[in-house]
Amino acid sequence: LATLLALEAIHRNPTPAAYETLYAAASDLVPNRNITSTAEQVSDLAWSADATLLAMVQRDGTGGVWRVTDGQQTAMFVNHREERFTSVALSADNRVALTSGDNGTLATYDVGSGVRQQTFWLGITEEEDGDGIRGRRPNLIGAHFCLEDRHAIAVAENATLYFIELASNQVIQLSKDETSLGTTCLTSAINQSGDRLAIACDDGSIHLWDLRERKKIARFDGPNQPVYSLSFSPDEQLLMACPSPPLGSRIETKSSVYCWNVHSGSSRSFRPREIS
Repeated sequence: LATLLALEAIHRNPTPAAYETLYAAASDLVPNRNITSTAEQVSDLAWSADATLLAMVQRDGTGGVWRVTDGQQTAMFVNHREERFTSVALSADNRVALTSGDNGTLATYDVGSGVRQQTFWLGITEEEDGDGIRGRRPNLIGAHFCLEDRHAIAVAENATLYFIELASNQVIQLSKDETSLGTTCLTSAINQSGDRLAIACDDGSIHLWDLRERKKIARFDGPNQPVYSLSFSPDEQLLMACPSPPLGSRIETKSSVYCWNVHSGSSRSFRPREIS
């Protein structure tokens, strides 16, 4: 009953306080499970769309998928040469996991078996076969399924974007000059429909992309400092950004959260204490 009331409150007035109430109510519906990992540092986590699976990748180049109901690991995958994973995503049908790494690799894995299905060496010329790498490969800060999971989008730290058609293995690269992003990209987020991508840069700017048209449609300027966290609201109307640094970082920032309406561009900012 508490969860239903919280959902109705969000429908009527989707405030931060309403969402906090929903999270608190929903937490009582699911029994606590311990998901263990041998790695000391986790790079990224991703829920499945139906909340039955949890994917996790780690800084030691390993990752896997766990069932939420019993905490059992269903698949394990390893990055090329065990270099660091940076992100993970699950397809809507729970069949495929998508990972990115700091060695320029984008890969898909079968969720049931952990078998690698596809590997893309992004930012590598045709003469380089992946084993004889020459030069510096891009650090991919994030990768997402998009456009009905038929495509993937990868964001590199050097402000390069990669559009991948998964069925044909075709890769379209947009360089920094073409993307007009900031000097360094820090994080990215995609909406639930998989057709809007937000990218945060080190100058505090947020860039919104239309993935069907493969073009930038908006720029939001909020904090005058690097943004490390981005999230779309469930109704895809709002985009939240936080300049707080990653856990353990010594970077000092003001603890404000910035919010934009992705259609009108209107914005506001607030401190975390205003949410409670």
